[in-house]
Amino acid sequence: MTAGLFTWRAFDDRAAACSAVAEALDDALRAGLDAKGKASLMLSGGSTPGPAYTQLSRAAFDWSRVSIGLVDERWVPLSDPRSNELLVRKAMFDGAASAATLVSMKTFSETPFGETQTIADRYTPLLDIDAIVLGMGPDGHTASWFPDCLGLGRAVDPANPSPVAPIDATGAPVAGDTPLRMTLTASAIATSGMAILLIFGDEKRDVFERAASHGRDDLSLPVTAAILDLGERLTVFWAP
Repeated sequence: MTAGLFTWRAFDDRAAACSAVAEALDDALRAGLDAKGKASLMLSGGSTPGPAYTQLSRAAFDWSRVSIGLVDERWVPLSDPRSNELLVRKAMFDGAASAATLVSMKTFSETPFGETQTIADRYTPLLDIDAIVLGMGPDGHTASWFPDCLGLGRAVDPANPSPVAPIDATGAPVAGDTPLRMTLTASAIATSGMAILLIFGDEKRDVFERAASHGRDDLSLPVTAAILDLGERLTVFWAP
């Protein structure tokens, strides 16, 4: 089903949705490799997309020409179970996909504030993204764009040329005990040729429908900025 500029794909179960995500990412990376000789993939953390990543990791193409970045990262040690980088490594870097280059979004600094330029230097070469996987929380956040968080304005400002922005989501319930984050900005996400938003459950479907009806200046559900910026390049994969 297509609603507005984005495409909506509904599946009977979550396994089917994850399998379809893996297939779509496979197609996008192959197209990038064929057109440019290299490909760039941005991945979100969390448990939701893990099965899709594991399936994708078995794809038979030249992974050494693929660069993988993170949509956002919790500012925790890379050995911490909450680290998005650790999740991606566990889900994908076993077998063929281990030849890909994973670009870290974390430094050894105690805070992401002050580390923007260091991470931007790492991530600027990854722009002109071939595919990106986004998630969405029940509060309408995507990446680490939490409502009312410190740094949100810079992160979603389309005129901000930096690919990354530091976030302090202290007080945001969904951020939990890891409020300090680094995240891709709206201008970086907007370089993606193909974007996937993977969401499960009726609650998130309802949140998405509300966000899709908002204007871009309404940051009460920050995912709105991504929906409008990506437009027809965005496909939503949903299952109950």
